[in-house]
Amino acid sequence: MSLKTLITYDKAFQEILKKHLPRKEQFVTNRHDVPAFSRKCQILVPNTLSNPWNSSITGTAFDYLARFIVAKQLDDDRQRVMDSFVAENGLEEIQKREQDSWISVEPAFPRLIKRYEQARKRVKKYISDNKIDNYTELIPDVCFLARLDIAFRSSWVPLTGYGQLLCNETKETISDVANMAQVFFQVFIIGQIITGQSTVVFNPRFGDMSIVCGGADADILVDGVLYDFKSSKKLGYHWDEVAQIYGYYLLDCLQKIAMEHAAGSTLGEEINYIAFYRARSGIIEKFSTKEFVNEDLYETLIEIRDYLYAPQRRQCASLLGYDVWENRERVVENLTDEAILSWVQHR
Repeated sequence: MSLKTLITYDKAFQEILKKHLPRKEQFVTNRHDVPAFSRKCQILVPNTLSNPWNSSITGTAFDYLARFIVAKQLDDDRQRVMDSFVAENGLEEIQKREQDSWISVEPAFPRLIKRYEQARKRVKKYISDNKIDNYTELIPDVCFLARLDIAFRSSWVPLTGYGQLLCNETKETISDVANMAQVFFQVFIIGQIITGQSTVVFNPRFGDMSIVCGGADADILVDGVLYDFKSSKKLGYHWDEVAQIYGYYLLDCLQKIAMEHAAGSTLGEEINYIAFYRARSGIIEKFSTKEFVNEDLYETLIEIRDYLYAPQRRQCASLLGYDVWENRERVVENLTDEAILSWVQHR
């Protein structure tokens, strides 16, 4: 279960979000000649991948590479980006599988560990180096991290051997990531959306709210703008995409009201905009959170709280651990109607 899963399959949850979902016309773009969610925008990086599976790899690899490119530009604390590798969770899951097995049958596992350590070392060097940007050298590494990331998020671990995680990338995969990174560099770095003084939260999470919905982490928060990177060739306004980033914002609101802090938390940082970055066109579609009507936001936050903390959801505790459920009990005490109303009125 995760925020994305709830949006995809849970009709009750869908109905809550659909009531006051940001509308297409409320978004603005970084291009005065291109409206938000246009199906006629120029595609700078066409998806020509022959294997559909590689689209997942290149999309996730781009997410990693974009964050590393951003980190390299910062004046201070660049290494924070190293703390938010979902790929490491994937490696830990595989490692646990090895430890739980009474006999190891996978000779590739030590190579998997070594490959991960090499990738981290090269990423750390890239971020620390103040020389000319050579992000293309990291593409094989971010593709490897993408495979681990996908393995964790989808609970997929290859039964036929870890060699599938160690395979060399095809030329078209490398080229696809490189081309998306080039456009990103032009828009965000040359376009000075990112500066040395930018305030950045990498791979932001929303404290206990991320846990209680089964998992929710966004791509990046930059100077008050929460970005969701999109690399698919799908065009137009899709309610489920908007619902996901809207859901992040709602979880962030509840986290701030409950004052729950966790690694990667957005506590202390305002989300003034939610936005999509379209990696294949270089277009940013941005919505101001000031557009939310206070009465509507209050109603939605109450409904989300009641849904997530409903007694019948306690059965999920066995999957997450009893301590997590105890934490839910404590957190919900802070999420009173009065506390939510006060926060909404003063946001």
